[in-house]
Order: sequence, then C-alpha cells, then structure tokens
Amino acid sequence: QNALKLGVLTLNYQPIPEIVSRTIVAVEALLRWNNPALGSVSPEKFIPIAESKNLIVEIGTWVIQEACRQHTAWQSYGVDRLMISVNVSANQLIYPDFVNIVRESLLETGLNAKCLVLEITESVSMENIEEIKKIFQELNKMEVRLSIDDFGTGYSSLAELKSLSVDQIKIDRSFIEDINESGTTDSVLIVDAIVGMAKKMKLKVVAEGVETAEQLSFLKRIGCDFAQGYFFSKPLNAADFLRLLGK
Repeated sequence: QNALKLGVLTLNYQPIPEIVSRTIVAVEALLRWNNPALGSVSPEKFIPIAESKNLIVEIGTWVIQEACRQHTAWQSYGVDRLMISVNVSANQLIYPDFVNIVRESLLETGLNAKCLVLEITESVSMENIEEIKKIFQELNKMEVRLSIDDFGTGYSSLAELKSLSVDQIKIDRSFIEDINESGTTDSVLIVDAIVGMAKKMKLKVVAEGVETAEQLSFLKRIGCDFAQGYFFSKPLNAADFLRLLGK
C-alpha cells in the first residue's frame, strides 16, 4: 500500500526489435517492486494482491504516466519514433475514468499518442466485448495503439479481435518456447497459422519469449513482424536501455 508513496516501484524496459532489420522499434515498460525488506518482488506475486486490494488503478495510472514521461525524456536523445507498450489490467480498463487518465497522461508529458501502445490480455478483451469495444473506440479516436497480449490462450477468434479495432497481437510465450530445431511441434503449426491469419487481417504480430536463434529463424521465415525476449535483451533500466539503443 505504501510502495508508490515510498518510490520503490520502478519501470524496466525490454526492447522489441523488428525481426528482418533487427532495429529496435518498440519497448515494453515492465513494472518492478524493490521492497526494502523483501528485495525484488515478482509482479506475478504483487499484481494479484494489488488487484484484490483495489490498488491496481492507482498503480496502473502511475505506470502509464511514468512510461509516457520516460519516453519524452528519451526524445532529447533523438529517440522519437519508438513505440512504448504498457500493460493494462481488467480493472483499469473498465475504470470509468480510464480514457481520461490516458488522455491526461499524454497531454501532461507531451507524448504523441501514436507512440503509446496499450496491451490488454486476450481473456480480458473477450469477457465483456461490447463494453470493451466502446472503450477501444475512444482510444482509437485518440490514435493510441492497441495490442492483444498473450494471444492464443483465450480461445477467441481473430475475427472477434478485428471487431475491437486492435493494431497488433502478441503471441503468448508458451507457444514460442515450444518451437524447436526440428520444427515438428504443434506450436509450430499454431504460430504459423496465427501469423498467416493476422497478416491477412492486416494486424502486426509480436512473438514473446524469444530465446534462441532457431526460434527467431522460424519466426522470420513465416513473416512475423517483431520479436521480444532474452535472445535480444533482458528488461533494462532506463539508462541501460538508452545505451542499448546507442549501439
């Protein structure tokens, strides 16, 4: 409850390169909690607690504001076309003032709305699709980009996602980690099909959890747009990410 006040919440940044050119075109902002007593606490542990204690909207608002602020800070170093992704929880998304929070964050920091990508998990986007559609329409008007995270785990169709007017999908890491050198796993067929269908629907595709050259080679061969994972870089603090861009 005091993490925000004490300033122990921070953001790390993981690069998202374009697969063909290897150019870093986007970055995902990832929340971290460095607790003085417990040390580094995994988001998998503290996010569910924040959700249950009704703290996620306040924390999520800070994440959006901080990500926008950091992006504008990087711009003084010539980083202006980079897209920055922020994860949005179900409770954040349906919060009545959510669209205004996004709008005010952009206005206060001066970030171009086209540089901000909001990531919503596939299961959340399908739970109340009509309500989510209205929220997405408002965000579309602002020209904020929308991405469906963990795609392939929520049993939705690409047609349903297209009705939400999203810009991209992120294939869940569980499918990527199952891609091996032999290329015979079911995940190979699933990822190939997802990329193929997404292309036809003019959706960009990001593969999460890329860790090997074999996985990257396969993704390049089937036409996946972007990749994210330890093969390129672990999540970095803002200064280290800027140094990586410089390379």
